[in-house]
Amino acid sequence: MVRNENKPQAGAAGKDTQKIDKKIFKVLGIILGVIAVILVVFFLFFYKNKKVRATEAAITSIGEVTLDSEAAITEAEQMYAELNDKEKRQVENTEELKEARDLYTELCDKDAAYQVDLLIDLIGEVDRSSERSITDARKAYDALTGRQKQYVEKLAVLEQAEADFEVLDVKECEELIDRIQYAAESPDVQLPIAIDAARTAYEALSPSHKKLVKNYSNLETAEKAYDDYVQKTDALKIKKEHEERLQDREKYMNSCQVVTYAQLISNPETYEGKDIAIKVDIVSVEAAKFLKSGSIVAKPAGGRDDNVISLIDGRSVKEPEFTEKSTLTVYGEFNGVNTITSYKEGSGVFGSNLFADVDSETMVPEIRVEFTSTDDIAAIDEKPTTTEIFNYIEEGIDIAKGVTDILRMIPW
Repeated sequence: MVRNENKPQAGAAGKDTQKIDKKIFKVLGIILGVIAVILVVFFLFFYKNKKVRATEAAITSIGEVTLDSEAAITEAEQMYAELNDKEKRQVENTEELKEARDLYTELCDKDAAYQVDLLIDLIGEVDRSSERSITDARKAYDALTGRQKQYVEKLAVLEQAEADFEVLDVKECEELIDRIQYAAESPDVQLPIAIDAARTAYEALSPSHKKLVKNYSNLETAEKAYDDYVQKTDALKIKKEHEERLQDREKYMNSCQVVTYAQLISNPETYEGKDIAIKVDIVSVEAAKFLKSGSIVAKPAGGRDDNVISLIDGRSVKEPEFTEKSTLTVYGEFNGVNTITSYKEGSGVFGSNLFADVDSETMVPEIRVEFTSTDDIAAIDEKPTTTEIFNYIEEGIDIAKGVTDILRMIPW
């Protein structure tokens, strides 16, 4: 009987195979375990869900920060705020969001300061009409935060304007004193009024401002000179007459009822024929020409451009003349609501309004002005001044020339 020597070898080989298989399965198990751990760690610490990715995208979409970036920054901040702590840690560009917010805040602060600088620029040369622009600029500056104020470049200009306006009464007093030298040429008429105006302005100053009047000695000298003149002439009577005229002016102005544009336009019959007072801005002044009447157009001080008021200069002394862009209070009789007619340019006879085509008609309040808050006190007089007489002569000459030109064009 022959022995099969291979059988034992086959059994040993099978056992070896089984051992190898077990080792392979063990290695595979270890590998799968490691992979599982890696996956768990990834999902726990590195995987970004949809909300995290959306937040990062929102931050990236902010882009270059401008004054128009508020909505994008706020949206990204809200999305970030809605994340839990774990999700917030996964957002990689949170620093960009913070920088965007800081930069936007800085831009807003600089823009707020720039707007204040623009208001300061509007002040311009300081005069009586500068009060509102100075006040607006100061209020705007005071409303800024401490950080915003650091970006204002023209604070020194505002402070200087405030200082100049504060001593504006000093400047006006000095100007009145300077006028005395011109009035001295007619001491029996102009000088006492000029001196009185300067003295009144000086006495109205505060003690500290009185010390700032540089030409006060000129006023004292003028007063002494006039007193000497009065002793030698009959000027006391003239002085009294002028004082009475000033008193009459003051009395009339105090009797005027202060009104608004809205009151005049809505209830004209209530104020028609009455003496009123209203503060206005002069919009345009057109001198009278041949066959074309002059006009003075105003609006309520600080009011809308379409709130038009027609003024008739009925002052006995038209000094100073009405000038455009000036602000003053007018005192006079309210003539009611009248029609202002605008004519098409060049459609009338020889460029005048005669037979001209009507362009538009507007109903506006009309005031015959007797006095203004800016009247030259030294020039007020019952009789026409030399300047007015020359104006009348010049107007007459212009009319005569116009008539002559028309007559020459007519084929006789």
